[in-house]
Amino acid sequence: MDSQLLHYLDLLAEGRADEAEPSLLQELRRRYPYFSKPDSDLVTSLNPAGLTPDELNSLKASIMMTTGNPDAVSSALGLKSDADFYSESQPSREKMTTESTIDSFLERYGNPADNDKEMALLEKLIFNPVAPDYTASLEALQPAVAQTTAPQTAPGISSRQDQLIDAFIAKNADDISTSADDSSKPMPIASISSDKTPATPTPAPMTSHTAMPSTEPGNEARQHALLTESLAKIYIKKGRYAKAFEIIHSLSLNYPEKSCYFADQLRFLHKLMLIQELQQKDKK
Repeated sequence: MDSQLLHYLDLLAEGRADEAEPSLLQELRRRYPYFSKPDSDLVTSLNPAGLTPDELNSLKASIMMTTGNPDAVSSALGLKSDADFYSESQPSREKMTTESTIDSFLERYGNPADNDKEMALLEKLIFNPVAPDYTASLEALQPAVAQTTAPQTAPGISSRQDQLIDAFIAKNADDISTSADDSSKPMPIASISSDKTPATPTPAPMTSHTAMPSTEPGNEARQHALLTESLAKIYIKKGRYAKAFEIIHSLSLNYPEKSCYFADQLRFLHKLMLIQELQQKDKK
């Protein structure tokens, strides 16, 4: 073992640490940077006036980094145990609640700028339609929806709202499938006689203001997926996590290329369902 270190340890054992020369303490500090005792002796044994502010701060920083016990740090620096080593108080982290976590989830999987407007418009279309015939058409679809959707609704207004949302989803899905079927049907071919050739119609000239019709069923399917996902968010806001899970799970099966995207949402909804189940058990 180093002779200088042995000499210093002997001084410590005999209670004569204050007799250690500053040069010895500096050398031990250089050789053994994780040995904090020489640092504390330099701070407490020497006259602090003999140290520059930078040297004193360096010693204190070294002691705090190499000593894990706050009481030992306070003792080494000659301070009270409750001394404040930091000039600025550390800001306390805001406690996360279920509501704030849900808001963060909805902002992550949606456009925060348009999210509120989108939800308000969908709720108005579903629950407060302007045209009275729209509600009637949704109610007419409810028997068909009931055959394909498992009833997971509560009595009262929640059941009514669930039925309207399910009918809204079914109606949009039927519209898309009908459009896709129509676009996939071949055009009828007129019978051509042997002595007469049908004239080829001249197409109307297209201008810069002529809109190209969107006949791709893929675009409509994507729009339906976005709409259905937005409806799932309505269920989440209303605390109907099981229904939202059912919708997102259906989207995950229909769009396997986005399975990772939907899997993250499904894990989150599953946790919400477990929390809700525990809360209901506690109330009982």
